[in-house]
Amino acid sequence: MPVQRSFTKALRAVVTALLFPAVLLAFSPAAIAQTPTSVTLRLAWIPGLGGDQPAYFLGVEKGFYKQAGIDLRLVEGKGAAPNSTLLAQKSEEFSVIDANVLALGVGQGLPIRSVGTFVQQAPFDLVFSTSSGIKTVADLKGKTVGLQSGEAMTDLFNRLLVVNNVDPKSVRVVSITGANKPQVLYQGQVDAVGAYVTGDFYRVKLGAPPGFTVDHLLYKDLGVTTLNASIAAHTDLIRDNPGLIKRFMTATVRAWEYARKNPAEAVEATLKANPKSNKQFVTDTLDWALKLAQTSRSAGRPLGWTSETDWTETLDLLEKYVGLKNRQPSARYFTNEFISNP
Repeated sequence: MPVQRSFTKALRAVVTALLFPAVLLAFSPAAIAQTPTSVTLRLAWIPGLGGDQPAYFLGVEKGFYKQAGIDLRLVEGKGAAPNSTLLAQKSEEFSVIDANVLALGVGQGLPIRSVGTFVQQAPFDLVFSTSSGIKTVADLKGKTVGLQSGEAMTDLFNRLLVVNNVDPKSVRVVSITGANKPQVLYQGQVDAVGAYVTGDFYRVKLGAPPGFTVDHLLYKDLGVTTLNASIAAHTDLIRDNPGLIKRFMTATVRAWEYARKNPAEAVEATLKANPKSNKQFVTDTLDWALKLAQTSRSAGRPLGWTSETDWTETLDLLEKYVGLKNRQPSARYFTNEFISNP
């Protein structure tokens, strides 16, 4: 019996000696640091329905976020204004928000800030039937245009008319919802609708009934452009956890740069995550998002890096024509500190 007890005691000692280092390793700082941080990015709109989205699905598919120690969850957006409110309430770590709406929100006291802008030229456009007789802004005289309230393109529509020497009083504007944009145009309730070339335009074009063809005019080609799709974070997160933001943005810039070089892969990653999406839609809208990703001032920099002059011009436009309140220095609205070469 004493021999058996001695053997058992010795065996336990050996097992403990073997397992103890493994236990210590499992709870070491290095092992803990390897545990991915759960992070949520709220998209601007419904997953699979936006040209600015494929880079994020690609980043997840390629493991860029995992390699940065992030377990990324992509969730449906509610539109720029609701996204701003949700982010201010800390519903998620990051949110895609139109830079114009973000700036207006900051003016109203929302504690949010852009940490990178990935669509830097306005994707706003006016979509119309090719049989409408509309070929230039001047042709909108006497026409009815459907615009969605709360969108920057709506607030800047009168400016678009004035820049192109059209009296705003000569154009009738009616309010529509994002969901019924295609239908009101197909049914002839309006002559044109405000849309996004990175989304709505192709939703209208690809869903048109037989024989109904559309064309469009882009705001940016007609003298009105602003910054657009920004990734925003709560100012508390920027202050308290800059390391997380740096990791997230490094992976995000990497994903966007990879998507620019390999758009077909970005499309396939989006379709894999969203099987009901239309391949042609995703392909065409991504193509436009990449075309609008930078301005002449940010060209040559990593995607997401934004020129302070571009922000200043966007703020000038909002202050003069949209009613931006409590104008602050540009640095209050954005930062490039988390953007670096991938």
